[in-house]
Amino acid sequence: MVIGIDIDGVLAKYNEALAVVVEQARSLPPGTLKAPTGWNFPDWDLNRESFRVYHSVLMTNIVDMDAYSNASEVVNELAKEHTIKIITSRGSARLHDAEMRPRVYKGTVDWLQKHNIPYNDICFVENKSQVHADVYIEDSPAHLESFIETNKRYIIYSHRYNDHIKEDLLRTSNWIEIFDKICHLKANSWPRK
Repeated sequence: MVIGIDIDGVLAKYNEALAVVVEQARSLPPGTLKAPTGWNFPDWDLNRESFRVYHSVLMTNIVDMDAYSNASEVVNELAKEHTIKIITSRGSARLHDAEMRPRVYKGTVDWLQKHNIPYNDICFVENKSQVHADVYIEDSPAHLESFIETNKRYIIYSHRYNDHIKEDLLRTSNWIEIFDKICHLKANSWPRK
């Protein structure tokens, strides 16, 4: 089975790391900003340009971002029997200029190595539904909606900002549950050809 896995908000604690960047820039006490309820961080009072600035600051220190509990262990177990594709929109032209993109790509590979996350392929793309996988693990509402429109199978890495998306295979923020679901799918000979 080919498993397509997003990084930010799925493997990496992106929202938590971005909150630290924004709090420091605004001289707010640590922990002031809570988990975002909307994809574009409306409760943090970010507009498109301020988000780009904070995101770029975060991407310069990408290697320091923490991974979610059990992500590395589960992906290592899955990699023993499945093809792992890391599918990320990091480095997209809408977020990074041409000078920044190579640093983001290198930082991403360095982050995956630092956190011992194996992969067979890494894809830096805007439209994730154009990359083949039998199942995707994703948090972005826009990408999840694209999977729905193109009849792709997906596991939602659950955050408050994607609560409105219809569940397909599973909704969770627990890597052990993701492992169990994929083992169940494999045991039932899914996907059927």
